[in-house]
Amino acid sequence: YQGKTKCDRTGCDGMGDYRAPKSHDVLNDYYWFCLDHIREYNKQWSYNAGKTAEEIENEIRSDVLGGRPTWNRHDGMAGAKIHKGHYDDPLGAFSQNMGGRYQDIGGGDYHDGAMDMPDMPQDVRHAYAVLGVSSDCTLDDLKATYKKKAKQYHPDLNKNDAQAEEQFKTINQAYNTIMGYLS
Repeated sequence: YQGKTKCDRTGCDGMGDYRAPKSHDVLNDYYWFCLDHIREYNKQWSYNAGKTAEEIENEIRSDVLGGRPTWNRHDGMAGAKIHKGHYDDPLGAFSQNMGGRYQDIGGGDYHDGAMDMPDMPQDVRHAYAVLGVSSDCTLDDLKATYKKKAKQYHPDLNKNDAQAEEQFKTINQAYNTIMGYLS
C-alpha cells in the first residue's frame, strides 16, 4: 500500500485508497482510486478483455496446474517403456531383487506381480507368487484364491499324497506370510 495518495482519476480530489491493476498483462502496476472511482473502474474492467476464446481456454487449463508447464509423462523416462503394466528397463535400474517368474503351485506359469514393489520383502513377494496372485489384488481375491488352493491340496481330499500335503503347508505358510505383512 502506497499510503495516502490522490485519486488517479483526472479532476478528482479524493484520496486514492483503492488500487486497481492497469492491465491484465501487468498485474503488479496499479492505479489508485477513491471509492467512487474504484467502483466505476471495476464495473468496466475485464481481465479477459482483448483475449481470444482460445487464449482464455489456455489460461484456464494453465490455472488448473498452478500455471506450471507440463510434459508428456513418457518423455523423461530415459528409455524405459511401459508394456501391459511392466517396465522395459534397458539399464537394469529397477531389476534389483525383482525375482522374475515363479512356477505357480496350481501348475501355471505366473509372473510375480509383486516384483514391481522393491520395498516389499522377498519372502512376501514369493508368497504372492506361490498363491498366484498379484500384490495389488484385493483382500477378498487373496482369501478366495487361498481357500481354493487350500481345498485343492487339503490332506483330507488327498489321502496318502505327501506332495499334496507339502503344497498345502506351502500355501498356508504363504497366506500367513502375506497376512502378517498386511497387518
